[in-house]
Amino acid sequence: LISFVECSAFRVNENLEQLRFVNILLVFLLLFSLFVIVYEAYNFRKNRQELNRFRKAVENSDNIVMITDVNQKIKYVNQAFVEATGYTAEEVFGKNPGVIQSGQNSATFYKKLNQTIYSGQKWSGTFINRTKDGKKQYEKATITPIFDEDGQTIIEFVGLKVDITKDLDAQNSLREQEKKYFNQAKMASMGELLCNIAHHWRQPLSLISTVATSVELQQEMNMLTEEKLAKGMQDINKSVQHLSTTIEDFANFFQTDKVKEYFSIKNIIERAINIVNMDFINNGIKIDISDIEDAKIYGYDSELIQAILNILTNAKDILVLSEARIIKIETKDIGAEMIELTVSDSGGGVPEEIMKNIFEPYFTTKHKSQGTGMGLYSSYNIVVNRLEGDLCVKNIEFMYQEKRYFGAKFILKIPKDSTINTGQ
Repeated sequence: LISFVECSAFRVNENLEQLRFVNILLVFLLLFSLFVIVYEAYNFRKNRQELNRFRKAVENSDNIVMITDVNQKIKYVNQAFVEATGYTAEEVFGKNPGVIQSGQNSATFYKKLNQTIYSGQKWSGTFINRTKDGKKQYEKATITPIFDEDGQTIIEFVGLKVDITKDLDAQNSLREQEKKYFNQAKMASMGELLCNIAHHWRQPLSLISTVATSVELQQEMNMLTEEKLAKGMQDINKSVQHLSTTIEDFANFFQTDKVKEYFSIKNIIERAINIVNMDFINNGIKIDISDIEDAKIYGYDSELIQAILNILTNAKDILVLSEARIIKIETKDIGAEMIELTVSDSGGGVPEEIMKNIFEPYFTTKHKSQGTGMGLYSSYNIVVNRLEGDLCVKNIEFMYQEKRYFGAKFILKIPKDSTINTGQ
């Protein structure tokens, strides 16, 4: 009996131990489940907060956001879309984005777009769309395909777009303004050139008149010989050839339908000097081109001639007020792709307070009757925007015939093989 009681007591103790273990296990499982529930609730709340932040960011973004299903039916648009297009979200839900198309993007454009996004790749480009009230709208866009969890099947497309209409309008307005400035500078240059034509023609016309009068007088006095007549005709012919060459040079300068070609930088400088040379000689201005290295440039020669002429004319206006009247033109290679052309004058330099303004349109220190202030702006526009080079100015000292002079130095850096934008 005692043994039975002892055995029973042992079994009871063993059962109690098992029960205690089960209770501990249940408590542990309960605590673990509670922890999982709290953790999942925390993550859910955190994810919901992040989703709300994302939704607010998308909704309040200045960029247009559009989400479509895989069949390109609109599922979501943000407030920026509503403000940009004039359509409410309800008006476009379930519709194809074609509702805002203007018809100015080609069928090929949309074909390439669809090929890209349905192949799982991101597409970027510019839409020409139309607002609800019929206004044209330019949008720079990216469209990204969204995949399901397995990453194999496309379920949505997300489009992000920026309305660039105002930017393009501003650029077009700026181009129109630059075109206006350039045309004004061209007309100012034409006035300068007409004056230079007069200088060029004065001497040969005077010679023709003198020879013709001499021949006529000698004939009346029976003193005209065949040799004198031949000599007179030869002088007249040379003068006529000079006039013809001058006309050709000026005509080439204003020719607008030229094609790009390789030309000599030295030849361009000489042609520019030839146009103004008589005027400069009459004003006692010496142009030194002894330090010119020749090089070939690909582009439109008349553009560069005009840029050089404007700088020379600007120098002349200063030098006529100076005792020393020297212009020194130099060129040198500054690498395989660029050539540097410099024009230095002995006019005393550019005052520091106006140096930063001299390439601005209409900026001039002269009376309005003496200039438009467009010459240097035109040169800057040609060199920087058309020749894709650089133009700057600084004050320097330079040597000429063992004498030291102080003045302005205009530095033109020009690509040898320039893709010149004519702005046509």
